[in-house]
Amino acid sequence: MTNTGIPSDVIRESEVWSSKFFHQDLQKKAKVLNVPSPNPQRGWSFKGAESTSRLGKLDLDDRAFLTDEKEHFDVRPLNDKAYPNKWNEDDLPGLQEFTTNFYDHCQTLCLQIMAAIEVSLGLASGSLQERYFGLITLLFQDTQGGLQYEDRGKEGTFLNLMRETEDEVAVNISNTFQRWSNDFFPAGVHQVWLPPLTEKQQAQKDYVLAERQSTVFFFKASWETPVGALPDFVTAGRSSRYEDITALNYHKQMTGVSVKNALEAPA
Repeated sequence: MTNTGIPSDVIRESEVWSSKFFHQDLQKKAKVLNVPSPNPQRGWSFKGAESTSRLGKLDLDDRAFLTDEKEHFDVRPLNDKAYPNKWNEDDLPGLQEFTTNFYDHCQTLCLQIMAAIEVSLGLASGSLQERYFGLITLLFQDTQGGLQYEDRGKEGTFLNLMRETEDEVAVNISNTFQRWSNDFFPAGVHQVWLPPLTEKQQAQKDYVLAERQSTVFFFKASWETPVGALPDFVTAGRSSRYEDITALNYHKQMTGVSVKNALEAPA
């Protein structure tokens, strides 16, 4: 998606702040450490803190040894007092202010997308936004490449998604949206693979890949919201396929799986 209303200079600045945070030494990042647990992530998660391969369709035991080679910094709703955000303003003054503004930009875009989905489904205006807050993911990737999405027509086949313009945003259907729509909207499956290699890299036996960064905005359901199938998607011929648990309990179920084999935090 392009022409989203999020200025290109704001997207560029998010990349700058991301680089500033992750290039800090371990001691500074550890000040806002997110200890692996089923609770919503807040702060810095180190490499090996998660094993998202366990969330796939393959046998969990066979893939339990695969931990994620990524680190991330998580900020959630700014008014969430149950799971407050963690900031290191002493080391990175201005990060909180920028992140708060960027959050507002992404929130506005998601509400606009939700309004368009309501129109396309013939639902009353605000029916998804007011009752069921959440559904989609915005992904701002850098120019390194490596992001791939599964071809819905060919399960197991992944296609490269390269950023072509500065303001381009990838929009993904979330697992929660799949649940609410009773599988009418299946969640997008993606992976990060090797970016396209240069001719020089292809000719070399050993080479070093450039680091890649991305900024992701999860348009989440509020914690108390039920995430079973919505009545609009349940019919006589299509019964509800999901239990009606809260968004928080569902989040903890999924996160609990991904951190089951977390490594120790680096010293």
